[in-house]
Amino acid sequence: MSAELAIDKFSAPGEGLQVIGAGAGRTGTTSLKLALEILYKKPCYHFDTITKEQNFHHAPLWTAIYKGLSRDFHPLMDGKACAVDWPASYFYKELMEAYPEAKVVLTTRDADAWYTSTVKTIYAFKKEVGPLWLARIPGAPLHKVVGMATTVLWEGVMEGKMEDKEAAKARFLQLNERVKEHVPAEKLLVFEVKEGWEPLCKFLGKEVPDVPFPNSNDTAEFRATIETIKKIAFAIPCVLVLLIVVAILVVIFFVDV
Repeated sequence: MSAELAIDKFSAPGEGLQVIGAGAGRTGTTSLKLALEILYKKPCYHFDTITKEQNFHHAPLWTAIYKGLSRDFHPLMDGKACAVDWPASYFYKELMEAYPEAKVVLTTRDADAWYTSTVKTIYAFKKEVGPLWLARIPGAPLHKVVGMATTVLWEGVMEGKMEDKEAAKARFLQLNERVKEHVPAEKLLVFEVKEGWEPLCKFLGKEVPDVPFPNSNDTAEFRATIETIKKIAFAIPCVLVLLIVVAILVVIFFVDV
């Protein structure tokens, strides 16, 4: 079956998305997610929706969308007012078609700072967790997430360029420029989260909340998660070996008795 025929079988996406984040991961997308949830009082889609919220079944759905086998965003966006961060942000064009009333926010930052942050966190997840046996069990959560991220983000969005700093930075800037070229100016806000509430609320037609703008820097948490997974991957085989040794010793003891 061709991709075109497969696409026609899928249902149209649902309504409701108000804001589409077109910025790459590690451009303040977590802070923007929290800010949009304050403004709209509804959940915002983010990579954390897959991982922290344990919607691991979303990973293959994103892979299918990337491969052109689906245009059905409804199972992913149902109940969400906004969508930011990778992988959703890469499909801003498709999301604009699915939700034509939505506005687009392009989060950005200095390219060097973006690259450093990405290499320490989400790309480190691929490099350090991807090779572990826990991530190689077909159908397991880590296998789904690492597989999707490798296909859609690192080989797709970044075109396999993350090992080359200058090439990765150039790709990052290229992606930002493409958003500016594609999205009509009246529907686009180019935004750095350090700017705070004022430009975001003005663009979205919202009152400025009487709370500080969220400032989420989750690098330490991300690194801690990676290290925890690595420890678990090391500990489980050790425990199994220990149990086997104990079982053998018990058998030998009773046989001798």
